[in-house]
Amino acid sequence: MLIAGVALTAWFRFTGFDPQWRRWGLHYAAAGMINTGAPFLLFAFSALYLTAGEMAVLNATSPMWGAVMSAAFLRERLTWRRIFGLVLGVVGVVFIARPAGGGAPLIAFAAGLAAAACYAFVGV
Repeated sequence: MLIAGVALTAWFRFTGFDPQWRRWGLHYAAAGMINTGAPFLLFAFSALYLTAGEMAVLNATSPMWGAVMSAAFLRERLTWRRIFGLVLGVVGVVFIARPAGGGAPLIAFAAGLAAAACYAFVGV
């Protein structure tokens, strides 16, 4: 992350872009923590109990979380068709990941879902 930050700063200087660090620095830090720090921490915890396949399924719920967050924060309409798609997606995640019968603690699945929700939250 440090290398990426240095490279981005160098790119800003090269292109002449002013990110207004003093004005927006806290916003950048908050977005970085929610979009990178929290999901990495949550997925690291999940990895103690879940398989890579289960975590991939949980990570793939980001678009579903995006729809929910858009409805909640941007007042985007959830049509019956979208609601049906969300329900079908949730059923698919439950069927594939099988949180109740996999032997892993439910908190590990919740952490994986929360990580995916973090991506959607910052995106919205």
